[in-house]
Amino acid sequence: MRYTFEQLPEAISILHEKVDSIKDLLIENQQGQHSHHSDLMTIGQAAEFINLSVPTLYTKVSRRQIPVNKRGKRLYFSKDELSAWIKSGRKGILEETPRDIKASGTDQLLNAREAAKLINYRRPTLYGLVRQNKIPYSKTAGKLLFSRNKLLEWVGQYKGEPKDESPPVK
Repeated sequence: MRYTFEQLPEAISILHEKVDSIKDLLIENQQGQHSHHSDLMTIGQAAEFINLSVPTLYTKVSRRQIPVNKRGKRLYFSKDELSAWIKSGRKGILEETPRDIKASGTDQLLNAREAAKLINYRRPTLYGLVRQNKIPYSKTAGKLLFSRNKLLEWVGQYKGEPKDESPPVK
């Protein structure tokens, strides 16, 4: 685009306005990024925010009943996620029924409690099957872990077969 000498002041004015608007957008974007970081809370701040004691919050975290982010040994809570958790009124993140777990198509590692719930066994029965090496599992850092898909496959292999070869019943 070519400008005449008489049009230059107006073109510079328009260019100046556009640069100012870009500058304002950049400042807004930087402030938005800073507020995103300030959304994260420590465990003390989160406890105060949701009006729970710190030990109660630790318990909810260990039971996976509350949304949390972990970096190293530190726990961080998002204000937005905590607000959504409170508003939803749900009791826990992992409190799915076995039917819900079976319906989801992804594989996940389950602890003994979740695995027992999935296949509808009592935990002592599950531990007995592990001791006898009759159920698929892995042991990591002293903890028993079960692949959801392998458990479902293990249960499924006994469907329609005689009773004496079916998985033990609780």
